[in-house]
Amino acid sequence: MSRREELIRRCDAAMTAAAQKAESIAEWSDETRLAVAMTIRLLGREFSRTLQLALACANEEVDPVSPARLAEVERDWNHLIE
Repeated sequence: MSRREELIRRCDAAMTAAAQKAESIAEWSDETRLAVAMTIRLLGREFSRTLQLALACANEEVDPVSPARLAEVERDWNHLIE
């Protein structure tokens, strides 16, 4: 597995774990647990797409997950969906 694939896999696993944790917090109401878990999943999917684009467009000289590179990919992504 390449470093890039590993980064994506780890990102997706972290988002899944966070959503599962939100669903298991007994102190929250059912609605709150659902809302938080759905928000984490939605944000996770968007970040995963951004990460995949950043990794696909990066060369070896550029850190594909640097804040500047992620912001650049986000700008490109927003232009595509407008």
